Amino acid sequence: MINNCLSSTLDKRECIRPDSLTGMIFAMEGIHGAMVLLNGPMGCKFYHSTTSQFLTMRPALYLPEKSTGRKVPVDYNYLNDWFFRQPRVPSTSLDGQDYVYGTAEKVEAALVYIREHVSFDLLAVINSPGACLIGDHLQELVKRILPDRNCIMLESPGFSMEFDNGYEDAVVELLKQMGGKLKARNLKENPYVSPAAENLLIPTECGGSAAEQSGSAPGQSEITVGEQNERRKSVNLIGSSIWDRYAEGDRNEWKRMLGLCGIEVNCCLCSGNTMEELLRIPEADLNVVIDTARGRAAAQYLQETYGQPFYSCPGLPVGFAAAERIIGDICSLLQAENKAFAEDSRRARAVCYGKIRDIYDMCGLPNEASFAVAGSEGQKRAFGSFLRSYLKMREVPKEEAELVFGDANTIAQLKLLEKGNHVFCGIEINNPGMGYTDVIPKTQMGVHGAMFLVEQVLNGLMSKL
Repeated sequence: MINNCLSSTLDKRECIRPDSLTGMIFAMEGIHGAMVLLNGPMGCKFYHSTTSQFLTMRPALYLPEKSTGRKVPVDYNYLNDWFFRQPRVPSTSLDGQDYVYGTAEKVEAALVYIREHVSFDLLAVINSPGACLIGDHLQELVKRILPDRNCIMLESPGFSMEFDNGYEDAVVELLKQMGGKLKARNLKENPYVSPAAENLLIPTECGGSAAEQSGSAPGQSEITVGEQNERRKSVNLIGSSIWDRYAEGDRNEWKRMLGLCGIEVNCCLCSGNTMEELLRIPEADLNVVIDTARGRAAAQYLQETYGQPFYSCPGLPVGFAAAERIIGDICSLLQAENKAFAEDSRRARAVCYGKIRDIYDMCGLPNEASFAVAGSEGQKRAFGSFLRSYLKMREVPKEEAELVFGDANTIAQLKLLEKGNHVFCGIEINNPGMGYTDVIPKTQMGVHGAMFLVEQVLNGLMSKL
């Protein structure tokens, strides 16, 4: 499902973008071993099935071997009418009759097949927007057919809502419906962080260098810290998604930066985590909300339910200053040492300075080069702040920019409408992409992300000369 808003002028035109149903599906598809059953028409399935197949790169359908009974991956030629030869996101293939007489019969048949033939750790049944209007009570049906399995029911993906809304709702429902199985620890035994809710929220919502905007230096924090002890500190990352352009690289960079500070990542919630990691999510010392539009509600639920504190990032960690501020704040909260990280960032800054200086001496770039960011409000703030403050670039409308940061749809649309002397280079920051296959995971977040962005900017500007 997608939202598509077109008008006669480019300024008002929005490219195709994912909606709340897509957000729900990819939240659940972000869990290893999870299976999404979409209760909806075939037309709602194919895009999500194809996209998830390439984002996750893992087979899902297994059948018992006749001789041994051992489950083995099935050949795509044998996929049935629920899967339609696609290994991800089976659907109930609703038609007009189902909207009159109900969907329970088809849902039951799909559940029985999945129970008997598919290996999964979690099953999420998600209603399409049309199916949720029928009024079927499917929660009890799911419990009856799969009484001893991990299953959740997402009744409604919302109507005309954005990706982030569906993603956030799905994550909160996941935590609520799996609540009885989550393994909470006694915070009093290892009180790294004070559980007082009021002190754990940093109100700044802007991107880029939060240190500059808040008036505090990297590493300073307004948050009260509890007593330190021997146990290794850990955090959960909330608000990232496998739909993100460089999801794997982003996770790796967070783990690398925090690892330099002696902090473990306990769970990347709904972005590559396993069921085992999900079940131990209350054991972490702190929840780090990467993107407040997607993760704040889940962090608040965990705080209210398990007394688990959270830190809301003041913006996406795009650029050196933003990453240094965020890692510094987390280290202050957990009483961790960030000297190794600070040295890593200093060395990366030195490498980038040398490359930027070489290009500047040659042609004066990237100083005063123009750019535009087409993405979420958080991305616009974070990328814009880094490009303006660190690379001294200037922001202009996307029809005039030398560099346009966006998804493939936006870049392709601008290329088709390219007129006169306006020649630009597109840099992908969102899916869908242009089809480039990333063998080595990349990121645009953190220290390594800042280096990669500098590389993309310099090469993009030089390609126009």
